[in-house]
Amino acid sequence: MHHDWHSEQYVTDWIAHDVARDPERRPRLQQMLEMAPFPRAAAIEVLDVGAGYGAVSEEVLKRFPNARVTLQDYSQPMLAEAQRRLAPHAARLTYVTADLTDPAWPQAVGSPFDLAVSAIALHNLHEPATIFAWSPAARCAESWRSRNISKMRSHVSMAAPRSKAQAAKAG
Repeated sequence: MHHDWHSEQYVTDWIAHDVARDPERRPRLQQMLEMAPFPRAAAIEVLDVGAGYGAVSEEVLKRFPNARVTLQDYSQPMLAEAQRRLAPHAARLTYVTADLTDPAWPQAVGSPFDLAVSAIALHNLHEPATIFAWSPAARCAESWRSRNISKMRSHVSMAAPRSKAQAAKAG
């Protein structure tokens, strides 16, 4: 599927469709953030990779009220919507337009970060390994992910509700 992330109309339509998934998606985002090894009051620096209109960042700010978040996205219309939606938190947010396939993207977002989050950006890369090829921090994250992904999958699969088809198949 072709995405026109630079079209304001396309982005507006995409967000309207994505927001409809909130009842399913938000609890999963909250569960993801519960796995972060920081107390709620921690003043952490967070990078939201492919932040889009700010759904994950919004959950980060709820979970960690003292966090500062850098929202990175390829789409200026998406970041403009994030800026509108997250305006009450403006003092704690930074917005960066950067393409994950550009080797300079880590310099564009800066560092260091205590936590990196991403929800649905990586599937838009045709070669997902490119995100990890450019940054030592990202390579560390990939190393951690490869060691812990099976534990995370089992934790999430146990907690995630099954669809009716999955339940019938298992049952």
